[in-house]
Amino acid sequence: MGFGVGVVTVAIALVISAGRLLELGGGATTVAAVLAASALVNVVMVAAAYGLGPGAAGTFRALLGRHRQSVAWTLGWVALAFFTSLAATLVYTILAQAVTGNAVPPTIPASLLEELPLLTVLLVVLVGPAVEEIFFRGFCFAGLAGRWGFWWAAAGSSALFGLAHLDPALMGPAAASGFVFAWVYWRTGSLWPVLLAHIGRNAVALGVVANL
Repeated sequence: MGFGVGVVTVAIALVISAGRLLELGGGATTVAAVLAASALVNVVMVAAAYGLGPGAAGTFRALLGRHRQSVAWTLGWVALAFFTSLAATLVYTILAQAVTGNAVPPTIPASLLEELPLLTVLLVVLVGPAVEEIFFRGFCFAGLAGRWGFWWAAAGSSALFGLAHLDPALMGPAAASGFVFAWVYWRTGSLWPVLLAHIGRNAVALGVVANL
């Protein structure tokens, strides 16, 4: 698992470095470049989870869980994961606002929706949550849980999930949501509830930006 995390870390670092060099050279980081970088990191994360994950060949079936449950059962866990993670984010935001305005999570940049709306929705609402849940819960958490048990695995994978958001103001709420998602994944044995809840969270965030 450590090798997979290392590969993804290098990919993120290279993307950030490329953007930084572009800025130093007088160029502008375009919306298309931001989305392309995001897509590249997503590809690396899926490749790491698939190639190094659980099962004989890191199959997606093993990553997504083998349990087949009813639609009502799944939607119940989706609602629990969605509202609990939303509550954790709201509590963090209130506390951050009370301490310092600089720690309040920023909204998704409106320019993403203005210039490339369909691609933004695809990557932010659908692809991003799916990839992140496969990597951080199905790969990182599952790998750590087998060695450390739930609490340390949830804390470790949630910390990685928070750090992956790069913006210090996003790390806290992302880590809190990651812990909630890890718990739901642990209880259900399936990524589907947290994957759908994550999609819902990102859809709400994007919807708020669209209506501003």
